[in-house]
Amino acid sequence: IAQARFAAEKLCYVGRQWENPKSTLMKYLQCKEGDASSHSFIYFRTGGQDGHNWKYVGNGFKMDEKAMPKKELAANIHDAKAKTDCNSPSVKVNVYGTQLEECRVGGDSAGSWQDDGTCSEQ
Repeated sequence: IAQARFAAEKLCYVGRQWENPKSTLMKYLQCKEGDASSHSFIYFRTGGQDGHNWKYVGNGFKMDEKAMPKKELAANIHDAKAKTDCNSPSVKVNVYGTQLEECRVGGDSAGSWQDDGTCSEQ
């Protein structure tokens, strides 16, 4: 849902997908946001591109137009001073058109994964 809305706005953003839904980062975000059932987390920068603060706006389902009307999304984009000239977001896809998943698990020190944990051969 979020990716489709961001693409429609040509929003420049960074996305990440986890292989392990019980990862340390996932648990941290669930704890931080007080929502153990969420598996996606959408944040918008506050204070513009140089801002170091982030506002949690919900999980991917909160990006549905019924939950976040176009006007509210536009306000979040404007407040973040986010660029809206990206033809393709920074979400990597495999040959099947689905998102690359994290392939580095735990202390794995061998394999063909990138610095961001995604597999180069997917």
